[in-house]
Amino acid sequence: MSSSLVFKFVAVLAALGCSNVFALPAPPEKRAGLKILMGNDDGWFEANFRAFNQKLKQDGHTVAGSAPVQNQSGRGSLELPALPLLFEEGQYGSVPKGSPAQGADPQDRSIFYVNSTPVTAIKFGLSDVCPKIFGGKPDLVVSGPNAGNNLGIVTPFSGTVGVATEAVKQGFPAIAFSADSDALSFKNSGPGDNAHVYADLASKVTKAVIASRNGQGFLPPGVSLNVNFAKPSAACPTADKYKFVLTKIYSEILDLTNLIGDALPQVCLLGKDSLKGVCGKDKLPSENSVFGKGCVVTISVMTKDKCDGSVAQQQDVLNRLKLKAQGGLLDCA
Repeated sequence: MSSSLVFKFVAVLAALGCSNVFALPAPPEKRAGLKILMGNDDGWFEANFRAFNQKLKQDGHTVAGSAPVQNQSGRGSLELPALPLLFEEGQYGSVPKGSPAQGADPQDRSIFYVNSTPVTAIKFGLSDVCPKIFGGKPDLVVSGPNAGNNLGIVTPFSGTVGVATEAVKQGFPAIAFSADSDALSFKNSGPGDNAHVYADLASKVTKAVIASRNGQGFLPPGVSLNVNFAKPSAACPTADKYKFVLTKIYSEILDLTNLIGDALPQVCLLGKDSLKGVCGKDKLPSENSVFGKGCVVTISVMTKDKCDGSVAQQQDVLNRLKLKAQGGLLDCA
């Protein structure tokens, strides 16, 4: 039976008063990996999101998802109340009109939709989903991979980035992933396609972050990573053909006002100092300066205000992820 038919059946039961239809599932058996909460802004039925979810489970992690029922790209850190789906279906017909404001996928009850913004969805994941799925808090929050890159001055407006920075504000390590891709239902995605290449790339970064853990956690306190993937091509049809480069979000010219703050605009400092000496350079390259150079993944240290991390925070991430010459993940641009 298709997901849409299952949801229609569930909606009828809910209308008849079966209020436990969308009840949260019991916690699964414990696994050796981490407890990872996923979010995004493109919607819970998006191919990139579901492919990465499957990959993390294959990697041995216990994974929960809490994402918007519709595409909510460009919502930044906006929060709105979650409301029942009174007037439209969920993304790609995944949820029938008239469904509750939140609900689980009947074919994978660890993945939840929320009829609201990306940040509202991840907050529901942290407050409601994680205690039931994990029996407590997540070890790590990941967002995306977004359908479309979030580079430079675009970054503050991304809901995928908003998910990661919200997690950091609540004290959780987080990574925002974005990919040079178009929107696609996961029902139209399959092994070996771009969504699965992005899942493999995101898995490689996640594994490197997990392996770098020290007494202070997976990442320096108060920061997340903003990670962007170039599109697969004949030169890089698989994840093992990519270079992973430590970057800055903004160039000195484009360190502009971040218009998406909690209450007042936050300002990313003009010409903020950059880590020096990486690959013999006097500063880290900006994301945009690297991204046009083929098979690359940019990795930037990002504060909760969506600015570049400090030199000390950049150095901390470099020490954790390490250059390939030191046995690590990172390449020179």
